[in-house]
Amino acid sequence: RNAGADDVYVVSVNDAFVMKAFQDVTDKDHKLKFLADPDGNFTKLIGADIDLSAASLGERSTRYALVVDDGEIWHQIAEESPADVKATAAENVAALVNANPRDLYDAAVSEHAARGEFEDVMRLVSSAPMQGLPLSPTLYAGAIQASAARGFAELASDILERWEADTQAALSDDARSVAKQQIAAAPAPHTSSFE
Repeated sequence: RNAGADDVYVVSVNDAFVMKAFQDVTDKDHKLKFLADPDGNFTKLIGADIDLSAASLGERSTRYALVVDDGEIWHQIAEESPADVKATAAENVAALVNANPRDLYDAAVSEHAARGEFEDVMRLVSSAPMQGLPLSPTLYAGAIQASAARGFAELASDILERWEADTQAALSDDARSVAKQQIAAAPAPHTSSFE
């Protein structure tokens, strides 16, 4: 909260009684909000579930942190191992909370593009101007990467043309070359016919 977050939530795949006991031991001043996810539904929804049946623990949650603003997930980080507290350490999450919105947009677009999440990339790219943020080279590159990966070479080409015309988002020769390679390597779009 000292970093500027309105609220900090602790979510665990446990019942409300366990979460209450956890809060009583770790947060005596009740500055944090502890939420039970007994069936792991929320955890599964955000892709943070992990099967620890081999250790007789069943379905659990990875250790993760989300930075959420006005219902939008701006950043999601997870530990490699449930026992680690590195990426999700308080100082790392605080840095994300304090980050420049442009940096958060760029990081989110890069992450979604790397995972091939076309809809999420395009949602972020299209909402940037509504947030008062000009399109950055990272947003353009992420939109091209995600579009090309889904087989939308024509859309990716249109985005590249827009980037070339945008005088505020510098397009380097290297970035232009990478974008053209991604467009050239785009698979044929999936088409379906109805009979």
